Amino acid sequence: MNISETGGAWTNTGDAVIIAGPEGQPLRPSRRYTSGHLAGGRHADFGPVPGMYRVTVRRHRADFDVTVERLTNGDWTTVMTWSGNIDQDITGLPAHLEQAVVAAATKSLCYHCRGTHYTLPEPTCTRA
Repeated sequence: MNISETGGAWTNTGDAVIIAGPEGQPLRPSRRYTSGHLAGGRHADFGPVPGMYRVTVRRHRADFDVTVERLTNGDWTTVMTWSGNIDQDITGLPAHLEQAVVAAATKSLCYHCRGTHYTLPEPTCTRA
């Protein structure tokens, strides 16, 4: 099972998937993509880690939809969902996931994104 960091922005829309560890920390990917069609695509793969998080952001102009899921027993379980303007406080967001959600929102705004935003040892996107 490969789990990927993906996404980027277009003119008025964007989407992003960020992967975080069990404590909300960035992880070291098993593979980074550095060539081929990268804009808005797959930027890194991760092996499964029990308890890891997947943060998904979909954006249309200034409206964001955020979904946080946790890998439990090989299946993704929804921890929370939220919709609204990202400048507002995100209701129900666990504090240890704040950086991952901010990274996903930033990636959904990164025009033609070609790199990672939340990985170790450091992100590869120059705008992260």
